[in-house]
Amino acid sequence: MRIELRNTIFKIADENKVSLSNAHNVQIKCLEGRVWLTVDGMNDDYVLTAGEQIQIKGNGLALLQALPLATIQLSQCKSVSKYQSQTLFDWACALFNHQIVV
Repeated sequence: MRIELRNTIFKIADENKVSLSNAHNVQIKCLEGRVWLTVDGMNDDYVLTAGEQIQIKGNGLALLQALPLATIQLSQCKSVSKYQSQTLFDWACALFNHQIVV
């Protein structure tokens, strides 16, 4: 499955963790609920609540988990190559029980 990153919105539950590979310059915004985020190579973990957002600066693996339910918006910041955009969504094929609104 190929997904273009244009303000893609996901509803996730705590039993389904989401992983993003090559997540450099991806912006994650929490629209509803709370979401826990950790990124390989970053010193801290983050908990985003509704209205908060973060841009991933590193290029490591990013893991997201809802606490217990969340709606998140993923978007791409400008300086990302087309190659990075496609590889970022390789994980989408493994997702299940998620409602995707594009």
